[in-house]
Amino acid sequence: MEGKPGSSIKRQAVVVIHGIGNQRPMDTLRPFVDAVLNVDPAHDEVPKYYSKPEHISGTFELRRLQSTNSRPRTDYFELYWQHLVPTATWQRIFSWLRLLLTRRPSDVPPSLRAIWIFSWLVVVAALGLLALDIVPWLFPNVVAMPTWLANWSGLPLGVSLALLTIQGLVLNYVGDAAIYLSPDPANIQARQAVREAGVALIEQLHNGRNEGPKYDRIVMVGHSLGSIIGYDILTYAWPRYNSKHSRPAQPTRDALQHAETAARRLWEANSSDKNALEGARKDWVAASRHLWLEQRKNGLPWLVTDFITLGSPLAHSLLLLARNKNEFDRKKKQRELPTSPPQLEKDKTFSFRNYYTIENNAQRTAHVLHHAAPFAVTNWTNLYFPARFVLKGDFIGGPIADYLGPGIVDIPVRTATWGGWLAHTHYWRPHRTDRADHMSAMSRLIAALDIERNRSFGPESFGSE
Repeated sequence: MEGKPGSSIKRQAVVVIHGIGNQRPMDTLRPFVDAVLNVDPAHDEVPKYYSKPEHISGTFELRRLQSTNSRPRTDYFELYWQHLVPTATWQRIFSWLRLLLTRRPSDVPPSLRAIWIFSWLVVVAALGLLALDIVPWLFPNVVAMPTWLANWSGLPLGVSLALLTIQGLVLNYVGDAAIYLSPDPANIQARQAVREAGVALIEQLHNGRNEGPKYDRIVMVGHSLGSIIGYDILTYAWPRYNSKHSRPAQPTRDALQHAETAARRLWEANSSDKNALEGARKDWVAASRHLWLEQRKNGLPWLVTDFITLGSPLAHSLLLLARNKNEFDRKKKQRELPTSPPQLEKDKTFSFRNYYTIENNAQRTAHVLHHAAPFAVTNWTNLYFPARFVLKGDFIGGPIADYLGPGIVDIPVRTATWGGWLAHTHYWRPHRTDRADHMSAMSRLIAALDIERNRSFGPESFGSE
């Protein structure tokens, strides 16, 4: 049944979306929950979570991990999408890379410009080698084939195996991104299947099922490509909820007015004044939380309070989500790409009036949020390892606020695991010293999840099972 305001019973769901790499079911979720709950499998005699049946995804490969001691009770789900994406082909990968490389340098994010230039050098070198091979073959009496090239077929077995390994890595890792991020006709079915699965999961968690618990809060966590999938899921799920309300007799909008004022100030803040920008961002985050509480009181069914991205390629969204900067900016202004804060109307608001009639034919007006405003009520926290020397930290992730809105809280984090090298998969694989470091990825992840609801949550917004 739907949550009832004022209930003291609380239950929340955390949805984890895995990244690329030929993932197996639960291989992301179990280590994630172990890390969040500080589980030591070798020494914990009493389980900190149980593995329960999962009735939502429709596959027996997935389980719901239910915490035993946390308050409120928390269930952890994995949005598993790997089986919905076909094995990549070189044709699909080359098609995607062509879209990425054939653009002006000004349309490449500064953080990726060096890699973009290097990629072009590799392409030019490959074309040069191809020419060295083809020209002597076409004109054998004019150009002699280099000796090393003539002996190409005699490569040692080890080199051949290395080339096969590289091919496998590219197809299994880059291939997932190439299929999901490229709207070529051959990829549409897979993109649609992944998004449908994600939206269906969100709807099931909102609506509840007879054989499962009901929730009053949902947190979404996306790692790597999973963060883009999570962004898409919120984009497509939100319009199914944004204009709904309970037809309250006395609708309120104080928090909405405050939030819209905070949004205007944040959009207008001078990015060169770091203190003013940070202050405006803090005001927006607090106002957004209060707006969610008020909208819930007015009957908005939306339960996703937080979106957490880890090592997110959305740091390069200018490169991945549009052909050029003009198209990217236009998509945001036209509300195809939601931002935080949301894009504002001409009157500097992100809401519109919804008229309805209550008992005795009395007229009422509820102010509801427009179709591209999920981040008006969903806080977005982005964790990333700052990249150095390509392999130090995480060059796949990075700050997102400059591209998708100043309301996104970008937090640079660190880890002692492997000395911080090749850190893309270390957001929930902490070193034993990371838990004592308040700026480690593990510490900041736990703070962002806010499992114990230490931030501003009012009891009137939560429901019962």
